Amino acid sequence: MNSTLRFALFLSLLVFIPALPLHATPLEKKMKVMKQATKDLKADLIEASQPDKTENLKHVAKLREAAVAAGALEPAKTADIPEAKRAAFVADYKKSIEHLVAEIDELAELISAGKWDAARKQMSVLNQSRRDGHKEFMRERE
Repeated sequence: MNSTLRFALFLSLLVFIPALPLHATPLEKKMKVMKQATKDLKADLIEASQPDKTENLKHVAKLREAAVAAGALEPAKTADIPEAKRAAFVADYKKSIEHLVAEIDELAELISAGKWDAARKQMSVLNQSRRDGHKEFMRERE
């Protein structure tokens, strides 16, 4: 292989290196599970003409399990918070997750009762909580 070809190969690799995913934190892994469960819920609960109660409750259980596990972790942003405010930040995060779990429990109750319109509205509430939580507890670059 001539040096020009090797150099071109080297440059092409440099283009792809920044696109390689970084190792996900344990919290990011839980959030990924929550994202997939929410996506699955949306596919059946919102987009299907006849939602499947059993399938939706499975997705809600995954969502809840991941949320509870996420509550035991701390956001990466915690390290950016001044020491004096760190405990309050973590407490607010945990309180936010507890609130999210309560919203998930409410969704489970609505699905169990077959209250599909109310369950769809509750999905909107969950989505807003997700946006608010990300805004408050995620780093800008995450």
